Amino acid sequence: LGTPTKMDFSGAFTITAWAFQEIDSTQGLEYFISKDNSNSGNNRVFGCVSRDSNGKPRFLFWDDSDTLIVCQGVGTYNAERYYFYTFINPGPIVGGKLQLWVDGVLDAEIDNGTGVVNFNAGLDHSVGGNAQGPSHALTGKCDTVRYYNRALSPDEILRDYHAGKPAHT
Repeated sequence: LGTPTKMDFSGAFTITAWAFQEIDSTQGLEYFISKDNSNSGNNRVFGCVSRDSNGKPRFLFWDDSDTLIVCQGVGTYNAERYYFYTFINPGPIVGGKLQLWVDGVLDAEIDNGTGVVNFNAGLDHSVGGNAQGPSHALTGKCDTVRYYNRALSPDEILRDYHAGKPAHT
């Protein structure tokens, strides 16, 4: 996707996507959306992982103090089917929480630190992997990726989930 400026968010944002992951126990973390170019500090902005080796999704977020915040899902998603993932950062608000939704249901939330994303305009947005190469690529399919420059409401998340469900069953 490169580095389009309209996708560099300084405040609230939401990322949604349908992802189908083939279960491969040797793969480890499988990024399906990311903005990074290495494995350290201000070279990372966010990473969306469809499932780790335990079947749990993650939303990784680096705030403007280079602090990594991991929103680890509690549900286990090991079926070889499409899941609708929603990752939300409400931005720099008091009490803000990173949120991870799966199939229109809130799966996890955690304090979002400063809430200000580690803005680095020079980093590429990627779908299907991240800058760490094939060992962290999605072994499956990713469809209907959407970026919003605001936090979606629960009703909007459900609307998008139900709108896309017929094409992903």
